Amino acid sequence: MDARRGSLALLALFILSNVGWSQQNGFPSANFLVHAQSPQLAQEVSQAAEQLRRDLAIHWLGQEIPNWSRPCPIRVMAAPNRGAGGKTTFTLMNGTVGGWEMDVEGSRERILDSVLPHEITHTIFATYFAPLGKPVPRWADEGASTTVEHASERSKHDQFLVQFLSTGRGLPFAVMFTLRDYPQDIMPLYAQGYSVATFLIAQGGPRRFVSFLKEGMETEDWVTSVERHYGYPKVGKLQSAWNKWVGDGGGRVDGYSAVALGLAGRQVASADPGLGNVRLASSTNGMINSAPQGPTGPINSGFAPPQNLGDPPSMMNSIQGSQIMGPASFAQQGAQVNGAASMGSNEPGAGQGYYQSQFERNAAGRPPVRLSDTPLPQYNLKR
Repeated sequence: MDARRGSLALLALFILSNVGWSQQNGFPSANFLVHAQSPQLAQEVSQAAEQLRRDLAIHWLGQEIPNWSRPCPIRVMAAPNRGAGGKTTFTLMNGTVGGWEMDVEGSRERILDSVLPHEITHTIFATYFAPLGKPVPRWADEGASTTVEHASERSKHDQFLVQFLSTGRGLPFAVMFTLRDYPQDIMPLYAQGYSVATFLIAQGGPRRFVSFLKEGMETEDWVTSVERHYGYPKVGKLQSAWNKWVGDGGGRVDGYSAVALGLAGRQVASADPGLGNVRLASSTNGMINSAPQGPTGPINSGFAPPQNLGDPPSMMNSIQGSQIMGPASFAQQGAQVNGAASMGSNEPGAGQGYYQSQFERNAAGRPPVRLSDTPLPQYNLKR
């Protein structure tokens, strides 16, 4: 009897010590402090987060970013059938960034191959662009972060995009490029931002995309930035090219570039033009500025997300806070997409046909509503 009581006491002590460990101390690394249900999971997430931070910084910027002055706490909520999602908030003031807070949830597999890459891309963009003193445009931040998720998550946004364009819920580029916060109809921003980011990244790689964002954020002249980096003389021309690409089924982008469409000469920005002299912010200070988070999408070069570790794709289903990956309406939206079970690849270079097959399955049996090339007066872009 005494031996049994002793064993139970030791077991209780072990459980309590591990709960205390995960809630208070966490697993520390150079840039993260991970709290999870077990020390083993916390260590795994911590190691993956550090590796992703290095690899994704090189993917987007061509170099690693400095260590932050204080680690980013990551709260992990993992369960086999839990929907994948996450949020990240940070402090932005006086050209610096810090005050990180990150929550990730889902199955272990989806956390490692989708949620973490998505959330860490947000932190890399926040660190790089902090000296400009403004958040990354919502569509680009969400779109780029989605491109490094697992294919099973990215494909959901391809499906939703078809539905949104077919039912008049798409965002004209003149509106999308000027949004400083989430629109009330939030899901089209995720799906369309991912698709447009994919379209641009496939034309010049991730570093040109970052350079394009840097110039646009510095000048607020997106017309000139689009032309300098991608050759389209107007944002409406970029929109038309993207419309045609989506309507023709996605796949390779070669025939939809400004050069291929006769809108630009052979001299567009180089594929890797360098990122200028925006310094990399690494210290903390000040006031809260939230950066959003979101969905999924293909990438064109460099970083390869972790491979699928085995569980069936989970529908992202949580909306929380200001940095959001996978709103609750995701599953509801997915249920409305006909023929969603079977889908092809939309990776650049994978050939034509994905979007077109989805159009044919659309309940209305008609092609998507095209976005207007005419900017709305209240959203005219600076030239």
